Parts: sequence; structure tokens; C-alpha cells
Amino acid sequence: MSNEKQQIVFPNVTGYLYAGLGTLANVQREYNKEVKRAAEQLRGDRLVPTYLDFYYSKLENYRTKYYNFNSLAELEKEIIELKQFLFQLRIPCSISGRLKNYIAFIEKVRTFIYDGLDPYSINDELGFRIIVGSEAFDSEDTIKQLYDVANNVISFFVINKGYQLVLPSPPNELGFRPQQYSKIYVPKHSLIYPEYSRYVKDYFVKPKKRGYQALHMVFLNRQGLTIEVQIRSFASHYHAKFIATHELHKDERYTNHPDLTQAEQQKLEVVKVQYDPEKVCLKSYYSKNGNTLDLIGLSETIRDPFNNFFIG
Repeated sequence: MSNEKQQIVFPNVTGYLYAGLGTLANVQREYNKEVKRAAEQLRGDRLVPTYLDFYYSKLENYRTKYYNFNSLAELEKEIIELKQFLFQLRIPCSISGRLKNYIAFIEKVRTFIYDGLDPYSINDELGFRIIVGSEAFDSEDTIKQLYDVANNVISFFVINKGYQLVLPSPPNELGFRPQQYSKIYVPKHSLIYPEYSRYVKDYFVKPKKRGYQALHMVFLNRQGLTIEVQIRSFASHYHAKFIATHELHKDERYTNHPDLTQAEQQKLEVVKVQYDPEKVCLKSYYSKNGNTLDLIGLSETIRDPFNNFFIG
């Protein structure tokens, strides 16, 4: 780790979670003010932005463009329209939408900055997840069905809605070992239409190392918001949820492990938000059996702000 990385320090958000500011929107507003002050102090008289300037601008972008009623209402409307569109295909699908929770978003922005990546390449603040089919194991037929839905979804957003496809960042966490996950079906090639293929991360053809499979794509809507769409088969969704475990991925990224190198441990200390759930004091929280529940994913979600649909 370079000396520059060792000096990266992000203002602590925990105190604002405990301060009784009323709502998460107030927490974001007050915390961003502190980040802005810290950025100005670090920059001094220089014109070149510091890492805290980028941190502030990305958090402020989240607060003003994504964490607001209009953005969430727009996403909910799109889910309804997409449901109606997919109903015509007569393929079983479930659809859900979400706003990336605040704490996970902060940690992701910090990680990108720490690794020297552009935090504005993060584009999954808003997202859909579409699960196709109902078979416990994938086959040539279920995969063909999945790609058929994916091509139609892309056409829906690009042609019907006038959205733009965004080029994705390179796939990550490759190194899949097929002998370890013998029940995973890996197609020989992608069935995404050629004109769309470069815009799609295809983890079915190239699964992640723990066998995670999905199609990832990002759209830019007319309001300038990016929306990530994940499409999974029923089998790959089960594997992702209970075997590949997204939570395990997050743990490896953000929590302590005895086998981490010193550099990795230092990184975690910088990017992770440390907090006591029982001390969180916001209107959207309550304590049940000693656990703090909330609407944004600090601990456990008590409801999804969007409806879930099933198209039979």
C-alpha cells in the first residue's frame, strides 16, 4: 500500500446516525456538509480536487438525484410498465426494484476511491432484478428462455422507452472452477443480440469464481439517472442467494478476516462504516428483540419500497 493510500481518511458518518436528526435525508444532508468542509480544508488554495471532493460530489449526487420521491416513483412506474410488457411474452418472471442502501453505497464509493477508481463509474444506485423461469436447474431450454427475456428487456428500454445502454466496467471475480460447481449449466456462447452484446456483462458464459451467474446491464434514462438491471434464471438466483452468497462477497470486501493481509486490513478500516445498530436514532427505525430494523439496509429491511410482481 502506498503512503498516499494510508493517508486516506473519510469523515465518520456514525455520529449522525446516532444524533436523532429525524430522517435519513437529514443524516445525508448534515453528513455531506461535514464532508464538504473537510474537502475544502484538505484542498486549501489548490484548484485540483482531492479525493474528498469526489467523495462529496458522489454522495451529494446520490442524495439529490436518487434519494428522493421523484426518482423512486419513476422506478416504480417503470416496474409496472415492464411487468405489462413482459406479460405479453408469457414467460414466468418475478420483478423487483430497489434503491441501493445508504451504508452500502458509502462503502462502495470509499472502496472505489481507495482503489484509485472513478466513483462516478458506480451506476447501480437504482436497480431492477428479473428472475426468469421456475426450474431448479438450468438447461439449454431455460438458458434460451433467459436470453429471450434479456433481449426483449433491452429492446423495451432502448426502443420503447428511449433509454441509452451504458458500456459496463470489466467483469470481476472470475476464476470459476466448473469441477467445484458441477450442477451449474454454462452455455457455450451468449445469445444476446450482437448489437447489444458489448453492453452486457454475461456471467452465464463466464461465471464468477463462486458460481454466480446473471446478466448485468445499465441504462441511462431521460432524467439522467442510471438504472442497473440484473437478469437471472430461477436456478442461478437460488445459487446466488444461498450458495454464491452475495453477503459472503460483501463480507470479504468489508469485514475482518484472519487471513487478510495487512494491506487488505488497512483498506477495510478505511472503507467500512462501523456502527452499533442499537444506537441508531432515526424515525425509520425501531428495535425488535434487540435488533434494529430499518428501511435502508443498515441491518435488516422491514419492507421493500417497491412492489414485487409475478408474471405467470
